[in-house]
Amino acid sequence: MSDAAGLEARQALQRLARDYLAQLQAELSSAQALARQCAQAVPAPALIEAVHRLAGSSLSFGYSDLGTQLQSLEHALRLAQDAGQPAAEAMAALGALQPPLELASLFDAAAASAAPMAAEDKAPADPATPGATRAAEAAKDVPAQGPPRALIIDPYQWLSPAVESVVQAYGFETRRAVPGECAEPCELVIKCTASPTAEGQVPPSRALILVIPRDGYAERLGAVRRGAKALLTTPLDLPSLERVLQVLTLAQEQRPHRVLLVDDDALLLERYRLALAAAGLDVRVLSRPETLFEVLDEFRPDVLVLDLNLPGCSGLELAQAVRYSDAWLQMPILFLSAQRSRQVEALTAAGEEFLSKPIAPELLVAQVISRARRGRALASGLTRDGLTGLLRQNDARQRLAAAAARAATQSQPLSVALIDLDHFKRVNDTHGHAAGDIVLRTLANSLRRRLRGSDFAGRLGGEEFLLVLEDCSAQDALSLVDRLRREFAQIEFEGPGTAWTCTFSAGLASLVPADTPGSLLERADQALYAAKAQGRNRCVSASTATGPA
Repeated sequence: MSDAAGLEARQALQRLARDYLAQLQAELSSAQALARQCAQAVPAPALIEAVHRLAGSSLSFGYSDLGTQLQSLEHALRLAQDAGQPAAEAMAALGALQPPLELASLFDAAAASAAPMAAEDKAPADPATPGATRAAEAAKDVPAQGPPRALIIDPYQWLSPAVESVVQAYGFETRRAVPGECAEPCELVIKCTASPTAEGQVPPSRALILVIPRDGYAERLGAVRRGAKALLTTPLDLPSLERVLQVLTLAQEQRPHRVLLVDDDALLLERYRLALAAAGLDVRVLSRPETLFEVLDEFRPDVLVLDLNLPGCSGLELAQAVRYSDAWLQMPILFLSAQRSRQVEALTAAGEEFLSKPIAPELLVAQVISRARRGRALASGLTRDGLTGLLRQNDARQRLAAAAARAATQSQPLSVALIDLDHFKRVNDTHGHAAGDIVLRTLANSLRRRLRGSDFAGRLGGEEFLLVLEDCSAQDALSLVDRLRREFAQIEFEGPGTAWTCTFSAGLASLVPADTPGSLLERADQALYAAKAQGRNRCVSASTATGPA
């Protein structure tokens, strides 16, 4: 984050603190008035809830003495309520509390800490890991435009030409280093070395893969200190290299982590939102739980943060309701609590996770990012096709259903394309299944490079793919997919003593009012059948067709 953005975040948090001070003074006065009304009666639930909210928010905004006193009073009021007795002493103590008149001194430090954090790959490297620090610094020099470049440094001739084909299948432009050259910065470096600790110049890159003759404790530690993203051994196993490249390319294309915060305290919600947004996260806030399930389906968060005490239900009840849906079984849920009650102890025993208020912004950011990464990794493993890294069939269809519902609600266009490789069986029979896999991965990477932020692609099985283009008209979709077709047809695949090209056919359809997701795909499938019947290597939509160029 830039200095200007960091300053803006701190100023926003400080404005929020001033707003909270005024709210705290008003809400404390209101709670004291309510206590006077029922001084000789059993504490009312509304009073206990008001004291609970004040305790949590005052602690979170730095008023620790007041927050601690309010927590003790809340405990006394709950005991009296359970016993069905008045709580005269607690009522009197509540009435005697003095509202703060100035901003909490602790808040300035808390506000200042919210800005420097960065999410995902932007997070600062551990200073104890100099290699990681060097890698992060070097990545700044990598040019952001043009096709991603990969440099292969192989002075020992360990790597076969097939390695370059695999790397190219993931969208990289490859070349082998010339001994003694001073290479320019690039996206990826694959370096063969006798030992990770051996000295040798490596150009700046976003990712370094080391290939070594043997693996062990010293070698792995040396790779960490060199800032390597992966460590592979000779003879190089191509599937292992493919798995590494898949992780790297998926990480580069991923959107910011999405966080959904649910709390009924509006100012506290805004404080959390500012801290997380300052760290680069995509944050949605919700003050009432009734619309949670609609927001989950629309926003699709990587992690859900719930306060334990919500209007009309508890956070635990809400979490259990969320878990009824298979789609959210793996999503991490982080609970917030202003006190360590028996309920919190039960959550801990059951393996759930919680943070106790007050929560420093840097701790909240770190905990949320950690869980969001884990949640996304779990979701990716369950929803991604192992060969191509695209969505699996069931998940692609679910995403299509959600996209179609959004398009209908918002009166926006939606287009789909079914893409099928031409004569793919001939590729497998002639060049082998390993070559066929490279073709599939190459097409998947071509799709990924063309996708906008709202688009997505899935593998439906075999050589058939689904491309979903949100807010995209039929004509725009046809132009985009046909450009993909022409570009893919020009890619030359190489094997032992031979080279070949591949083409695909595509059928497109755009959403109309009478469509269901199933009927939309059926119309696209009919268009694909027409493209095959017309000679392949062409795109056909409901009203327009394109052919070989």
